[in-house]
Amino acid sequence: MIITLRIYSVQSSNKEDILIYKQALQTAEEVILDIENRVKILEFEEPQYKGI
Repeated sequence: MIITLRIYSVQSSNKEDILIYKQALQTAEEVILDIENRVKILEFEEPQYKGI
């Protein structure tokens, strides 16, 4: 999904579309980082889930 948003933002010629794609990309990256951090906390608190 992230790669697709990057490709669309580069290929688009409409400045408004570019801004929308970049905002969507930023939101997606923030969500991914949040999930990764939550998984780290889960793995620390519940070692049986580590690496799943």
